[in-house]
Amino acid sequence: GLFHWDAGNGRLARLTDADTVDIDAAAGPPVVLGDQVLVAVQHRGAVELRSVPTTADNTPLAELRSIIGGQISVREFTVVDGSVAAVVADASTPGDLVLTELQCAAVAGITDYGAAVRAVGLARQEELTATASDGYPVHGFLMLPPTGDGPFPVLLDIHGGPHAAYTWGWFDEAQMYANAGYAVVLPNPRGSSGYGQAHGRAVRGAMGVVDVDDVLSLLDAALARNDTDSARVGVMGGSYGGLMTTLLAGKHG
Repeated sequence: GLFHWDAGNGRLARLTDADTVDIDAAAGPPVVLGDQVLVAVQHRGAVELRSVPTTADNTPLAELRSIIGGQISVREFTVVDGSVAAVVADASTPGDLVLTELQCAAVAGITDYGAAVRAVGLARQEELTATASDGYPVHGFLMLPPTGDGPFPVLLDIHGGPHAAYTWGWFDEAQMYANAGYAVVLPNPRGSSGYGQAHGRAVRGAMGVVDVDDVLSLLDAALARNDTDSARVGVMGGSYGGLMTTLLAGKHG
């Protein structure tokens, strides 16, 4: 969250809502511009640049103005003379430089480094949703090979953390698997970032329970498609994802 410390009266105020605003500090520190503060915010697989009024009081995400948003991942940003420059990744580029004015909704592309990887052939990225056995909504992504109708063998790839998330940003690992002919399931189960505080804390005392339910539910949703092969399925992951891989392989076969 974003906080404001008033040294004069010793008061600490939370400017952003704890339940809906999940700031991505990895994209850079807050930038103060007069009565506004620019921050990168995670939201359902996107990392957007949002503006927070310095007079805000637990302001929810829906009320924060979007400076650079959509199905993107802001990797880094800076401000010079009122112009915002940002490195933005999406499903078609590992990162390109864009420029926008604070008072203008238009975003101009400055570079096109993604053209080199698009020439090789990019995986097709889709949102994937499911419902866990306890009724909880689950969200993530499915990466499909650049061409073909399948059915493709499936890899369930679990991220580390658990308080991290797969995003719309170009992910080299999944791109490699998809280009090798696999459909890659990328879940953001309970414990992941970018879905609110309750979602992130849901694994406290329930790790290996609700998160397992979530990843298997999303996997089932992927396997119900005609372009995936339910007879050829693997699971993998690193760090926390490695823990989950071991747990799933040992308990769920």
